[in-house]
Amino acid sequence: MAIEPTLIAAMDCSELERSADAYLDGEFDTRERAEADMHLGSCARCLALLEERRRMREALRAKLREAMAAPAAAGRAPEELIGSPLHHCLHGDDALETAALERAVFDKKETCIIAYRLTRADGDPVWVEATMHTVRSPEGKLTGFVGTWHDMTEKRRVEIAYEHLGYHDALTGLPNRRLFEDRLTIALAQARRHHTQLALLYVDIDRLSRINDSLGHPVGDEVLRIVAQRLLSAVRESDTFARLGADDFVVLVTNLRHEDDSVRVAQLLLNRLREPLNALGRELFVTASIGVAVFPQDGTEVSTLLASADAAAHTCKTLGGNGWYLHDAAINKRGVQRLSMEMDLHRALERSQFLVHYQPLLALGERQLTGVEALVRWKHPTHGELLPASFLDVAEETGLIIGIGEQVVESACAQARAWRAEGWKDATISVNLSARQFEHPDLLTMIDDSVKKHAIPPSVLQLEITEGTALHDLQRSVDILADLRGRGVGVTIDDFGIGYSSLAYLKDLPVVGLKIDRTFLLRIPEPRDAAIVSAVIAMAHALGLMVVAEGVETEEQMN
Repeated sequence: MAIEPTLIAAMDCSELERSADAYLDGEFDTRERAEADMHLGSCARCLALLEERRRMREALRAKLREAMAAPAAAGRAPEELIGSPLHHCLHGDDALETAALERAVFDKKETCIIAYRLTRADGDPVWVEATMHTVRSPEGKLTGFVGTWHDMTEKRRVEIAYEHLGYHDALTGLPNRRLFEDRLTIALAQARRHHTQLALLYVDIDRLSRINDSLGHPVGDEVLRIVAQRLLSAVRESDTFARLGADDFVVLVTNLRHEDDSVRVAQLLLNRLREPLNALGRELFVTASIGVAVFPQDGTEVSTLLASADAAAHTCKTLGGNGWYLHDAAINKRGVQRLSMEMDLHRALERSQFLVHYQPLLALGERQLTGVEALVRWKHPTHGELLPASFLDVAEETGLIIGIGEQVVESACAQARAWRAEGWKDATISVNLSARQFEHPDLLTMIDDSVKKHAIPPSVLQLEITEGTALHDLQRSVDILADLRGRGVGVTIDDFGIGYSSLAYLKDLPVVGLKIDRTFLLRIPEPRDAAIVSAVIAMAHALGLMVVAEGVETEEQMN
């Protein structure tokens, strides 16, 4: 039969200390000693192991003082607790903990330590660490428990705060990736067991970087907090809404009856963002790109399902954002191929796998070679020689285009030096620049270093940029082009006629020529296309610009 733990230590401390002294000094009669045995027997037996009686007395006094701290922390007077069953002031959720303590004491017959909560008189919980052991009669019969409490409320508060930070996002208070993946793991196991579906909705906030760059990160952080609150209001309590990092959130929708239900949730999330939000006094409109992946068809593990939802969100963003996109297998295949290409491009840069071929430029009147255009090729170890169209998009997106561009300029300058040494003194080499290359802050330094290294005149090097690149930031483009022209490096507008084709900017940009896109030449002798080409040539000559026609292959095109 279980012995109910009672609070026998909560009496006046000075009285207990006097009782302890008397007990140790042998000043009690037999009846008094029997009563003391009930209260102090266990402590006395423990302290009897010590060699010196003085140390034993001081240790017992310290134990009694510690025991007195818990009733005060619990907000109750000692007389309320003396002889009371322990469960009278236990927190309701910790009953199992104290039952485990009882069993441990009974089973092990030794001191046990356990942490649980007491309830203050005002209802607030107090965390204590209890050190408990049994009290037995001289015959060895269990008669009760003796123990001490240490108030550890503040320690537990700090531990709980750290635990919360470990599983929640500091900015929004939402579950973080670690907690989300734990819950997704459990949800996947339940879905497998019960043969049900679940969905992941990967929410990527559109153009948040623009807000951070233009209005500052405090405004961007406030936007994230408001967005988190709005989206959370659209999620069921049984589902999980988490922030994975940066501008990415994710919703776990369980017990999905049909795939269409996930689409309805995605639309509900988008509707929550339709109204403008006020972030630190700024009224802003925010949209999102949502990728939807469903278990089991889009992935059966945490990593694959998250990757599928992320890929679908990326596809939605490339289509303009502010919408949702259902994952399909082709997305994953393209994503794997794209990642593989990115890794191969890194290795290609390290191993100098890029080649430069040269396409001749002829002066139409004299039919003489006046220069060449540098064309990059990738000598892939398994796929052979690849054209730029197959890898430049990935190179531009990842920033690897900067390294590729430097290698092309370096190769072009080296080739120009070799040709000049052979006697071709007036040779020029045209090199295409991508938007990212043109906007790179080290562009001018890179060109200066390459020209100086190979000891060639800067005028040997000619650059080509598209209309879109030139007009992205017109004033900055004018400044860079002026710096290049001041060095003797000419710049030509590439693919003229298929981009913005705004004639107004031509008078402002310090360029030396136009390059007509080959799509117009391919349809010659079609009269309308021939008329466009003739008009562009006439306009360019009137502005003092040279004209290059790309892809001339027939007499009709040349004439």
